[in-house]
Order: sequence, then C-alpha cells, then structure tokens
Amino acid sequence: MALRYVNEAEYYSYCDRFENKFMWQSTAKRIEKLRDEILENLQSY
Repeated sequence: MALRYVNEAEYYSYCDRFENKFMWQSTAKRIEKLRDEILENLQSY
C-alpha cells in the first residue's frame, strides 16, 4: 500500500518536472529515498 502512494507521488513529481514547478528535484529525491526505506524495511521481514 505504501509503495502505491510513493509511486503516485513519483508520477506527480514527474509531471512537476515538465511543468517546471519549484523544487521538483528535491521532491523527487525525497520520494526516491522514501521508496528505498520502505523496500529496505520490507526486506527485513
């Protein structure tokens, strides 16, 4: 479920990139970090 939200956020970040919205790069990096943390957490189970 969490990854679904992360994927959706990544899509909107991608759209922001092409609309040249403010700070899209840092948002994309935070989303990528969050995805990595979630996957890391899932692997520990």
